[in-house]
Amino acid sequence: MSKLYSSPLRVYLLLAVLALAGVLSGLKLPISLFPNSSKPRINVHMAYGDATPEEFLNTYGLSLEGQLKSISTDSIEVEKLSATYDAGGVDYDIIFKWGVPSKAALREVEAVVNSFGGRLPKDVRDSVNIWPRRDSGGSSR
Repeated sequence: MSKLYSSPLRVYLLLAVLALAGVLSGLKLPISLFPNSSKPRINVHMAYGDATPEEFLNTYGLSLEGQLKSISTDSIEVEKLSATYDAGGVDYDIIFKWGVPSKAALREVEAVVNSFGGRLPKDVRDSVNIWPRRDSGGSSR
């Protein structure tokens, strides 16, 4: 063993061979052996109705954003929320932490938006769409 350690080149070659073997083994790992984890991403879209984007933001948007950011239970927590106010309406993109069940995250967002819906005008309430994004990696269950 001491002959192996006596030359740094041998040590580096051994480490390179071990790293290569690890990468090759990882590439051959069947997908069924990967952990079933998820990082759900839920989108909410609603039109402004008769309001301008600025009016909607100040009247309803900031309050709804605060409620969506504060979604938290023993197994559900929001990691990031981004809102885009454009001419067509507002889009909220809610990203939850790893391991949160997608269906539970969707139910929590729907509950918050539905409870907030009582404050919104009817035309805005009727335009609300909520859907899970499937491109967020991991399992969708």
